[in-house]
Amino acid sequence: MQAIAKNKKILLRVDLNLPIKNGKVKDLSRLIAIGPTLHNLLENGCKVTICSHLGRPDPDNFDQNLSLKHICQVIEQMYKIECEFSEIDATDLDQKIESLNPKKVLLLENLRKYKGEKKDDPAFSKELASHFDEFVFDAFAVAHRKNASTHEIFNHLKSNKGILIEREIKNLKPLLKGEFENPLTVILGGKKIETKIGVILNFITKAKFILIGGAMANTFLKAQGFEIGKSVYEESKINTAKGILKIASEHEAQLILPSDVVTTKDLKDPKIIEVKSVSEVKSNDYIIDIGPSTINDFQQAINESKTIIGNGPVGFYELPASLQGSKSIYKTLSEHNGKTILGGGDTIDCIRLSGISLKKFNFISTGGGAMLKYLAKDHMPALDKLNI
Repeated sequence: MQAIAKNKKILLRVDLNLPIKNGKVKDLSRLIAIGPTLHNLLENGCKVTICSHLGRPDPDNFDQNLSLKHICQVIEQMYKIECEFSEIDATDLDQKIESLNPKKVLLLENLRKYKGEKKDDPAFSKELASHFDEFVFDAFAVAHRKNASTHEIFNHLKSNKGILIEREIKNLKPLLKGEFENPLTVILGGKKIETKIGVILNFITKAKFILIGGAMANTFLKAQGFEIGKSVYEESKINTAKGILKIASEHEAQLILPSDVVTTKDLKDPKIIEVKSVSEVKSNDYIIDIGPSTINDFQQAINESKTIIGNGPVGFYELPASLQGSKSIYKTLSEHNGKTILGGGDTIDCIRLSGISLKKFNFISTGGGAMLKYLAKDHMPALDKLNI
């Protein structure tokens, strides 16, 4: 991170969109990730005010369960500092900022409680900026959003990137520049094709294998004429899938789809599951995971590769009956000698559910959608403002 002047009032934008259940934080990964930048700022004698969003609240009917005040105690316990809380429009905000020191930070209320945030409102940004000397952006997971705290705020404050941003770019940029060891395999799961199109098209000339799993694989199977029963798929993306399959056939990269799948008749209570070839799926089946032959195909591709990029689970991982595919793939990746670069909140959740340590992988991005946008060479408002 570029040197930050001492004794400055800093507005630090991070990603504290943490999974909270029954008032307790389930995963502290994103809070841990802000540590290096936070320590750097405090050691420089800065007065640090932290801002973030949490969930997707309705500003007209704000859900108190999405208030960031619940995170204050967690910050205090993790970083052994005092954490005061404030509304963004509090009349005593300046006094609270002035009271800060290297052992005390201020956490602002959920940015999305205020309509100006998602509207990228210049007036909201200018008023927020007026309380600070400098802005530090360290929230890669929302760098692709055009909100007040990820775009307009840069117009009102001297701005800098945080250490987390530097780490993300250091690990992801070489993939765009072709500075990786071949062969390359790209593994894509999850539900939506739309967010993955750019990545597929960008790497179809660079990768040896592109492995497709998760619900998005159902759309490709449907596009090929297979029966997918009651499974989740994107009807509006059938033609898109057909187009990608055609492009893939014209390049050397092998786009590998499931050859067999795990199915159930009851998605809510899958006590009975069956492994079927994709040609055997019935109209009343739900596809919930990739089958053993597909797992083997994916593992073989991984073992032939030196670099692997992964985003999204390859099955409906929330259920024990459909975790096996993702668990097998992540276990193979965790034991792989090549470079493994993964991303996405669901990916992290799935790895944890699989009982695999996150430390087994070379790099795990803090952003899912942001990682995909970056690897697709799409515009990233915050990174554009930082000239990255």
